[in-house]
Amino acid sequence: MGRGDRLYSVIFEVRKDEAGEILHLVTLWSSTKGRSECMKRTRKSNKPVSADAIARQADQGKDVAHFFKGQGRMVRPIQRVNVDVTAAMLEQLDKAAQDLNVSRQAVIKTLVRQALDQHYLVQRARRPPSAS
Repeated sequence: MGRGDRLYSVIFEVRKDEAGEILHLVTLWSSTKGRSECMKRTRKSNKPVSADAIARQADQGKDVAHFFKGQGRMVRPIQRVNVDVTAAMLEQLDKAAQDLNVSRQAVIKTLVRQALDQHYLVQRARRPPSAS
């Protein structure tokens, strides 16, 4: 690590409590010097190969199978949507984004995810118990 660089350890958890509330627990601390020294030894020396570089090699007929471990997951394509909001709501979204130091889009996605999770929890609670 260069002079002035610091290594931090972070724990980020997302949990649901008994009431179905989603809790975000974040812990951040500065690592000890011994931990920093350990991390220096485990750092990879070579840079990962970009997707473009792999594509060029494949176009040239080279075997690129060693770049893929078969452990990934399929990611569905992103769908863009337009949403109309009031000016006041937009100000609230921007304030939340600024407070959290994230993008407006990240705030919107998080809030939509939380609302959907809550919706499904309520639906599940309303279902009559199955007869077993």
